[in-house]
Amino acid sequence: MERLRIQVIAGVTAAVGLLLVITSGKDGASTFLKAYSYAITISTLLFLAYDRRLWHFRWVRKLTGEPDLRGTWKGTLRSSYKRNGQAIAPIPFILRVTQTASSIKLTLFTGESTSVTEQARLAKDNDGRWKVD
Repeated sequence: MERLRIQVIAGVTAAVGLLLVITSGKDGASTFLKAYSYAITISTLLFLAYDRRLWHFRWVRKLTGEPDLRGTWKGTLRSSYKRNGQAIAPIPFILRVTQTASSIKLTLFTGESTSVTEQARLAKDNDGRWKVD
């Protein structure tokens, strides 16, 4: 997925730059460099807008196929670990998910501890389910 993102960014930047050169109607290296710097600026702003806001729209997520997991989730952890031969009672938790198109941050709260995962990413498994790597 990362390779595809890089290809899309490069393609959009090149397309915007080419469009700016064609519409400027001038020749020369300085015109090309000026257009290219505008193209990079415009592309950066477009991708920032996409990363922070636009990907949240349902029709955009339908195109990308990525789920929107933002929010606060409540659940119960059930461990197979046995303490002194006894199964551990289920542990209630709250999970806060902060997500953009390019990142995901998970904060897990239990009665005993808090855990933060900042270097995670969503990945599609072979069976079609999404997982956090």
